[in-house]
Amino acid sequence: MAKPGEQLVEYLSGSPGAGAVPRFSFYSSLVEEMLSHGRHLGAPLKVPLNRLKQDLQHELRWRKKLSAAIVGGYFQFILAFLIAWVFMYIGQKMVEREMPGKIMSVFLIQGVGFVFFWVMDKFIRALIFKNFSLLYKNLMTFHCLSQVSLSQEVILAHVDMRQIHTCKTRWSQPILWRFEAGLRRWRDEGRGISELLNEILIELQFLWQERFELYLKLLNGSKFFCLSFFFLGSYLYFLYSFGQLFLIE
Repeated sequence: MAKPGEQLVEYLSGSPGAGAVPRFSFYSSLVEEMLSHGRHLGAPLKVPLNRLKQDLQHELRWRKKLSAAIVGGYFQFILAFLIAWVFMYIGQKMVEREMPGKIMSVFLIQGVGFVFFWVMDKFIRALIFKNFSLLYKNLMTFHCLSQVSLSQEVILAHVDMRQIHTCKTRWSQPILWRFEAGLRRWRDEGRGISELLNEILIELQFLWQERFELYLKLLNGSKFFCLSFFFLGSYLYFLYSFGQLFLIE
């Protein structure tokens, strides 16, 4: 059975509007919103939905890379965990000494390593992709409605400008500067804005890919830190404590 994201791609490849929209991330609500605009406002749907499908396919490919990086990280943690515990078990049997206190310390440190990686994954993801979905949804809606002969009031009634302005971050600022300049010309001089929105959406997709690459780099950095500090470090701590026994004796 196809996964939710793949189901949505299949839905967009068929006859959008026929049947329920498969649920996947923010894309489902955006598709439903665009279909509603098509029915009630006469907004053209073929080009915007095709763009949305392509963007969704890009995201699904990147999500596979992300999933592989996360699963690979946990696999390396488990492997390091098992190797360390095998050597600790053999070492204790060889000298016929038990070190329950040190063993528990190692177990706790390595457990913290698993939790730390999980927390860093959530933190980095929130930091890197902050407000991306809100910005993408509103710009896509604006672009879709800008191709219809509607008044500015009607278009702006369906676009949450406050959300767009709250999406201003370090990485999105250049895009929003261009958008705000084009918006002023559209409002004050009646110039077209559809072409500018199309360019901004293309640029936003490139920026999203760059952010995803940065996310993977930071995630791999967190993985290396966990392996070095929590797993290798805890094992070295055990070896140090183990050697101290012989020095004391």
